[in-house]
Amino acid sequence: MGSKKQDIVVVRMDNATKLELCNRIAAKYHKNPAEMKQLFESFIDEIFEIMSEGRRIEIRGFGCFQPKKRKERLGRNPRTGDTVKVPAYTAPTFKFSKEGQKVFDNKGKKRKPKNKKPTNNTEKETPKTEIKENHKRQEEPKAGDISKAAETFSPR
Repeated sequence: MGSKKQDIVVVRMDNATKLELCNRIAAKYHKNPAEMKQLFESFIDEIFEIMSEGRRIEIRGFGCFQPKKRKERLGRNPRTGDTVKVPAYTAPTFKFSKEGQKVFDNKGKKRKPKNKKPTNNTEKETPKTEIKENHKRQEEPKAGDISKAAETFSPR
């Protein structure tokens, strides 16, 4: 038996296609692209099958596929403006894991914490009540009420 040389063609467009994914995986593991396509389609079919059963699929380090039930609601026909009843349905959802999300957050860099406490012990946090009182919005004077405007903006 002679070994066959396989030509792998990678098509580059704005969106990655199933063909491109299969070709990249086949090239990485030195496998036949047709076998990778069959394996990939089988994987997708199993995801659909499990989700149609109402079950959740969790792939650690990647994300979670989950069917989510949506309640019946009233909607509006954008063309006519009429109110229409939208029946209850189940929608497929996907949420990235923390590791998967890091790819999109500054290209893998760690996010800065939202509420950073002061590191220096001499600095004191001002109580929230003081912050609210200091930042109250003053009433703006009405047009023609110059005396109030002078009081509001005069130095103290």
